[in-house]
Amino acid sequence: SYVIGHQSGLEGGPIMKKGSDIGYLEGSMRPCGESMISAFIGKGGSTCARMSKEGRIEVWKTISSSISEPGYNWNEDRYQRTDALGLRMTRLATLGSPESEAKCGSEGRFLMGYETAGLKRWLVEING
Repeated sequence: SYVIGHQSGLEGGPIMKKGSDIGYLEGSMRPCGESMISAFIGKGGSTCARMSKEGRIEVWKTISSSISEPGYNWNEDRYQRTDALGLRMTRLATLGSPESEAKCGSEGRFLMGYETAGLKRWLVEING
């Protein structure tokens, strides 16, 4: 099941979660129809998710399980070194139409940038 909202033991604002995967480092959010699409890093890797305007997670897709710091211990060191290690390297941009049109589904195209082990940077096209 999907969970969004504050939970005891997880500091900060809303928590995005699918099963045992938790999204920690949101890189960007873009409109997608009446929903929002977001790119972030979580325990499962570089991920993209679409959330409804009510806050329900509609889609959760791990794009790459590799992150810039292999073996990163999320439980022990979640916030202390993230910027220094490049773990915030996840970005999302609209592609082919103005963001104000908020296209989604097969019409909505986005570019997602992320970083994997060895500091390799990737850019992929995804549909909303």
